[in-house]
Formats: sequence, C-alpha cells, structure tokens
Amino acid sequence: MDYEARIKTRLFDSSKWPKYSKPDVMASLDEMADDALTVGKIDERSCIASILIIQQLTEELLKILLESCYFLVQVRLLPFEMMLEVKKKKMFGGIVEDLRSTIQFENKEEIIVLANKINSERIDIAHRLIEKGDFSNLPKRAMQVRKDFEEFYELYNYGYDWISKLKGTLPFNLKDSSKNNAL
Repeated sequence: MDYEARIKTRLFDSSKWPKYSKPDVMASLDEMADDALTVGKIDERSCIASILIIQQLTEELLKILLESCYFLVQVRLLPFEMMLEVKKKKMFGGIVEDLRSTIQFENKEEIIVLANKINSERIDIAHRLIEKGDFSNLPKRAMQVRKDFEEFYELYNYGYDWISKLKGTLPFNLKDSSKNNAL
C-alpha cells in the first residue's frame, strides 16, 4: 500500500488514530497514583510513587498529542509525503519541544505549562531528594501534582478532541484522488 493509501486508510478508521497503546495499564496506573494519596496513611513512599506515576502518564499523553499533530499534518499535506513520527527514546523535554513546534491547538500552551510543572516535581523528587533529606512537605507536593495532573488531563482531552475534529475538516475530497492536487 502506498503512502497516500495508508494515510487515507488510517484517517477513515478512527481505531487507527493515535491513542493509548495500553488503556487498561494507563487506567490502572492512574488509579494507583490516586489511591496512593487517598487510601490509608499517606507516607513518603506513596507520595513518591504517585508523583513518578503521574509524570509517566503525563509523558504518554504528550506523545499521543504529538502523534495526533503529526498525523493531522500528514493528512493535510496529502498527496505529498511527510514522514513524521514520535521517537521512542525521546526524553520528556524533547517531547515537549516537539509538541511546542508543531501545529497550534486549543489549550496547547496551558498543557505544556502543566506538563513542565509536573515534570519539574518529578525531577526534584528523583534527583534532589537525597540532597535535601526533607520529606515533610512531600504529601503536599504530591497532592499538588495530582491536582495539576487532573487539570492537565482535562485540557489534554479538549486538545485531543480539537485536533481530532480538524481531521474531518479537510480542504479537499480524500475519496477522489484527482482532486488532491487542490493544495
């Protein structure tokens, strides 16, 4: 199947659009992060686990947004080929920069600000906790990260929906390849 056919096939089958690769795992991890801050006594371990899980979920959602942006660009450029993909080993900051440099979409800047805030907490916990040795404000910080993630996730959903709706507002009829040179 040629490039144009692959993109069209993917466009007309929403199950092939960018999405969670393992939704059950992501839901379980989100539940674990939430439970760590609500069930029983909140301790240092549960706070650290919650922050680490939330940061990883944030990274995965950013990848989905980036892949969605790339897919939209590919659709809009048809019949021209544009090879775009989210690199597997890309670090958090690189994902954010790639997202920042792609198409604009609703709530994009707010999503990036919240993602960076969540990542900063993870960095501080993972790299500087030993230096500081102070666990006293860890529960407060973990609760703030959870709150930031809930806001991030709501904005993510709006952004993802906004990008997905754009896929349906194409400037040409994809079913008739002879009209694709209208770009």
